[in-house]
Amino acid sequence: MFNSKLLSIDIGTKNIKIIEAKQNGEKIIVDKAFTVKTPENCFDDGNIVNMITMKQKIEEVLKKENLKSKRVVVTSKSTSLITRVIEVPFQKKDKEFNSLINYEIQQYLPINFEDYITKYIKLEDFEKDEVKMTRVRVAVYPKIVAKAYWDLVTELKLNPVALQISSNSVAKLFYRNNTMINDENISSKETVVIIDIGADYLELNFILNGQLKFTRILSGGGSYLDANIASELFIQEEEAENKKINMCDLSLDEHSEHPEAEIINNSVKLVVDRWISEIHRMLEYYRNLNKDETIKKIYLHGGSSNLKGLCEYMESALNTPIDKIESMDNIVLQEQASNITIENYLNAIGAVIRRK
Repeated sequence: MFNSKLLSIDIGTKNIKIIEAKQNGEKIIVDKAFTVKTPENCFDDGNIVNMITMKQKIEEVLKKENLKSKRVVVTSKSTSLITRVIEVPFQKKDKEFNSLINYEIQQYLPINFEDYITKYIKLEDFEKDEVKMTRVRVAVYPKIVAKAYWDLVTELKLNPVALQISSNSVAKLFYRNNTMINDENISSKETVVIIDIGADYLELNFILNGQLKFTRILSGGGSYLDANIASELFIQEEEAENKKINMCDLSLDEHSEHPEAEIINNSVKLVVDRWISEIHRMLEYYRNLNKDETIKKIYLHGGSSNLKGLCEYMESALNTPIDKIESMDNIVLQEQASNITIENYLNAIGAVIRRK
């Protein structure tokens, strides 16, 4: 079962990423990978708001690219998803543990739990004041949002395997004791921060010992850059995006020989500086909670991680090594997927991993 191919669909505000891949031991073999534009007015903060058009768009890709796999995992990201790490008394029986989790999380969150799905992962057992405890990461997901994904898969006549949240998908790529990123060995004993720069949001994932320790979604993303450039140059956002890709370089000095390039750089820096401020706040928050840990490195992925000079610019401001993820030794690209950049597909790739 673990060697059979899966479709993995990662739906974002701007793009839909689709891969066909399989898990082979500790490696993910990616056979095919495609990106298509998310139809306008179909998707909002993780919610499918136009089922018919979304289904048609994905169906077109599956047919055009001759994707035969019927088993599918879908990756989602939404500010309506709530995640918390809580500590509860240790329980031997799963039934008692489930009841305890549901009770405890209701004390944290004043919501109607009949409208939500609750899932949890045990992180570790430990002792506190001579009492055996368990640390648990809990995810609370709106049923109405989850049902829309189920309906989409059903409409596509595919077989649903799992609905993943993007933070879990990425964290799965770090479950081994050691992972090579960009030919650099990253031990599971070292804390790393993985930042997904999407169209509308930044997602920060703190990973240690192969576990997702902390996650936050922050407003901001590539669309904010495009909007700022468009406003400064009085152009449409699509044109602004093209100019950002071709002309922005944050490694350049303040004064450029090309006036338009200087305007673009300054517009981008205004937004990136806000990102840096929010990221710094989250880093400090995490460090205060985990004083015995050192953050070894920050890794970027997602479309806007490709901005020229972005890593260097952010590294200088945050005083922490930063790199874009360009390769991982547990991701193998077959010939038909050899031209993709994995930093744009990490959520979809990680979702393929099925743990026994």
